Amino acid sequence: MRTIFDLIKISFLLGCVFVVGTCFYSVWNVANKIEADKKFEESYVLDLTIVKGWSWEKEDNYSYVRGRVRNDGSRTLRYWSVASQYLSKGGEVLDQDYTNSVQPLRPGDSQSFQIMHRDDPAYKKVQVFVQEVRLQ
Repeated sequence: MRTIFDLIKISFLLGCVFVVGTCFYSVWNVANKIEADKKFEESYVLDLTIVKGWSWEKEDNYSYVRGRVRNDGSRTLRYWSVASQYLSKGGEVLDQDYTNSVQPLRPGDSQSFQIMHRDDPAYKKVQVFVQEVRLQ
């Protein structure tokens, strides 16, 4: 026969199991949301467009990549970065650099960028791409 103390112990243990299970589910749910947000931000990189007409100019001992990015997505960006890779005549990546912004970029808006990098005579081509975005 069970005593009142046995019932209290069982109730306490069941309560502990419930609390631990709820906490575990909450942590798991938050971790999944963070992962889903990260994957969405990674796919949103495609919605930040480098506008045609960017330039690569050499001035003194530096080269400058200048252009504009445009938010072609439906969400405001709180951060973005654009990278440049400097290539040899054969297409080998010799160096890279980047620029970024933390100014909000609303859907449809554009913003200019500039990447200043020490020049090297071995740099024959440059390629520019969106490296990262973070949503507001």
